[in-house]
Amino acid sequence: MKCDEFKTNLIDNDTLHSVRKFSATEQEHIEKCDGCRAFAGFNQKLDNIIRKELQQVAVPARVKERLRQNQEPENNYFQKTILKLTLLPAVAITALLVIFFLPDNGSLTSMNQMSQFAITDHINHPGSSFAKGIPPNLAAWGKEKIGRAITAPVLPFAGSILVGVTKCILGDCKAAHLSYEHNGKHFSVFVIPEEEIDFAMNKDKNYTVDFENHQVTLWKSNQQVYILVI
Repeated sequence: MKCDEFKTNLIDNDTLHSVRKFSATEQEHIEKCDGCRAFAGFNQKLDNIIRKELQQVAVPARVKERLRQNQEPENNYFQKTILKLTLLPAVAITALLVIFFLPDNGSLTSMNQMSQFAITDHINHPGSSFAKGIPPNLAAWGKEKIGRAITAPVLPFAGSILVGVTKCILGDCKAAHLSYEHNGKHFSVFVIPEEEIDFAMNKDKNYTVDFENHQVTLWKSNQQVYILVI
């Protein structure tokens, strides 16, 4: 089961009248996926608040329209969650809007989550899929494409060649995907602005995570987070 499928099932089959029971496939997925487990927990807490504490009144039409106008398609899970709650009092809706529309302090919540996103993009975009060549000015390219000037990482492999650069999305975060070759083999480095992570990382300390056939190394430097996927 993929994350999109899990979240769609959770929202489409949500109910305020009983505790949501997961299927065996869904349970197996959230045991492996930190992001979906956190999403399911948030959804259940919200249901509990509505079911136990809130008086039932209709959501104003202008609030629904405001949500539709402000929510981007890729973030529509939260939009569906709120729009589905058609019995919230105005005060509660105001509180929810404050939560959803405040700037995020960080969209990536764990190293495992970042690693899984990076591996997926690494697999989906092998070295052969990149146009050969790199931007003449990587910092300017980063500022234009992901809203932040970026710098190339210092790599542990002597003789590595940068062969392609593209914009990608890790979770909800814009990132740069740098494709390298070393001794005929392809590996990827992802660059994310530091403010996009919502957990602590020591500066210039390497963290290594193994996922099946891939090794992921993460580190923070120059107010950026680098994710090396081999």
